[in-house]
Amino acid sequence: MLNHIKIALSDIGAEKLTYEIIQIQEPSESPIETPLYNAITNTLRNYDPGCGVTPVLMTGGTDSRFFRKMGSVCYGFHPRSSEEMYGKIITREHGIDERISIKDLIFGTSVLYDTIKRFLS
Repeated sequence: MLNHIKIALSDIGAEKLTYEIIQIQEPSESPIETPLYNAITNTLRNYDPGCGVTPVLMTGGTDSRFFRKMGSVCYGFHPRSSEEMYGKIITREHGIDERISIKDLIFGTSVLYDTIKRFLS
């Protein structure tokens, strides 16, 4: 991984930089051809028939990596309403005075609840 970064920065004088790996974890992912992913997709489309459901790869850490190693399917599923741009939402969620709107709280809780009901039935 570090070699990829050095190659990407080689045009700007990467040899002048020093690197220190602070933490590294093996990446993990879950397949999307699962009953749980189908439940997520179908529930979201009940709330917003025109919505797209797209997996996203994110940096950061998650305890899901331990469960995936044991064979579990895990998704970082956090439904939001689509009224605001993602960039604006994420700055509130992980910025100073972290918060989400009441509308997103209600929407997200409702979608999660209905997804669980759908998946378990």
